[in-house]
Amino acid sequence: MTLVRSDSGFWPRESLLRLLAYAVWPPTEERALAVLADGSAAGAVSLYLAADGKDLAGLLRMRRTGRRSAEITHIAVVPERRRGGLGRAMIEELLQLERLDEVVAETDGDAVGFYRRCGFDVHSLGEQYPGVERFRCALRRRGQPAWASSGAKDGP
Repeated sequence: MTLVRSDSGFWPRESLLRLLAYAVWPPTEERALAVLADGSAAGAVSLYLAADGKDLAGLLRMRRTGRRSAEITHIAVVPERRRGGLGRAMIEELLQLERLDEVVAETDGDAVGFYRRCGFDVHSLGEQYPGVERFRCALRRRGQPAWASSGAKDGP
């Protein structure tokens, strides 16, 4: 698996929308289209895609929050590739590619276990919507910067 930054032009738009629909609420292509349109206007937002041959296997959308920090705004893996380590691999590769020391995400109870398994600290934000508890997940690299293991001699 290779994680590549997308300009949204290489992959068929329908494939992107279908994959992104797994990471939005409500899970519709219309909502996914709104997310893609929102990202194209903001320079600090990047969309990364994980390909399995010619097929999209996953995506990760992030927003830069500082020099070495970012927020994962959306992450999705096609159903047939879930629970195989692809989501974790995308996060690890994102840390390397973007030279991040900290990454955060907000999620609900359905995905909080995934973030815990990836090493994130998880804190409840309480019930943000009627009947829906939200969580803030944070992964901080302590000591050596996250990008250091990539072989880079100095920072960005």
